[in-house]
Amino acid sequence: MHHFEITPKNLLLGVMQTGSEQAIPIRMVTEIGLLFGFSSNVMRVNVTRLLSSGTLEQDERGYYRLNPQSSIRSTIVDSWHMGESRRVPWNESWLMSCLPEKKSITNDKQTIQALTYLGFKPSEASKWVRPNNLTLSRSDIEERLQMLGITSHAQLYVVSECSELLENRWRRELWPIQEHQKNYQAQIKAIKQSKKALKKMPLNQAVVESFMVGSEVVNTLAIDPLLPEEIMNSKYRTQLTELMKDYDLIGQEIWNRKFQQLELEGIDAPKHLNLLG
Repeated sequence: MHHFEITPKNLLLGVMQTGSEQAIPIRMVTEIGLLFGFSSNVMRVNVTRLLSSGTLEQDERGYYRLNPQSSIRSTIVDSWHMGESRRVPWNESWLMSCLPEKKSITNDKQTIQALTYLGFKPSEASKWVRPNNLTLSRSDIEERLQMLGITSHAQLYVVSECSELLENRWRRELWPIQEHQKNYQAQIKAIKQSKKALKKMPLNQAVVESFMVGSEVVNTLAIDPLLPEEIMNSKYRTQLTELMKDYDLIGQEIWNRKFQQLELEGIDAPKHLNLLG
């Protein structure tokens, strides 16, 4: 499962990832950083780095927003709320990304991340596969992989027929089904417990709690492989998605109360920590 860790960078990306493309004042960035234990100086340094990399852009007032050209990971994170509508019934075909030989991609972090984020697993070093059951077309998936930084030498194919032995191995061995199911159940329990606890928490603590618990669930759902029912039952993932939608509304209300306290008007609550960044 995806390892959860909060850093000044992914906190900053989460703060910038609001419900609109509005610009965010530096005062909000530093105030929120303090809630999570990061000094104003640390947050400002990270703003400067993200500006230099082109991830953020600045307007004439000293307000900051995500550069639209750097938002593909934000798009993936935000897809969680679409739930099972991201899948279509499986016709038992597969998508296969053919890569250069192993020696060329062993240290290609962007290629491996791009494929992993879209649910691909390596059948062998140079061939990564996933069920062809997403609402995205082959060309849409190819474009998304390219935006995520996959090597330009990769080729994406639809495999309609392969040996029964190989296909059975793909179905049984590539994805950790039991691990996914246990993770869904653990997060279902965590969200229920947090929902009760939030009612009794001081506002600052509730801001941190709702953001961290929600972010971990959102990132789990965002990069879920969305396997077809023939490979994995979606019962717990569907339950987790519905619970998260309700929890998200609670989190937005908590953040809005905090913004009122900080006298920050007209700013949407941030989405969630962008752990993919």
